[in-house]
Amino acid sequence: MKTATTSHPKVSTPQPPPPIAFQDMHLLTYALEVSRKPEFARFFAEAITPWLKKQNIKARSWITGNVLFALVTDPRPWTGIGGIPQLEKFLAGNGWVDNQKLPDVG
Repeated sequence: MKTATTSHPKVSTPQPPPPIAFQDMHLLTYALEVSRKPEFARFFAEAITPWLKKQNIKARSWITGNVLFALVTDPRPWTGIGGIPQLEKFLAGNGWVDNQKLPDVG
């Protein structure tokens, strides 16, 4: 008896721009939703910090304007499957910021 197999078409999901690498660190940037920015610091402490620790990722993070910058030891995206749950609700649009690397000096 033959069993039917179903072929699922591959769905291409948009990928964030690659992080900028510096020595052993990688810079991730995410655009924050302006209206959610006031509560983001608490979300960072309660959700992002534990996720980073669980993934054994060291990070130095800050916000400038409405952009979250994170200098991390692991460049995996914080959004999407396997990412930080509920982070997307704090991001503007898809959350990605296109980075343009400038020439190194020195």
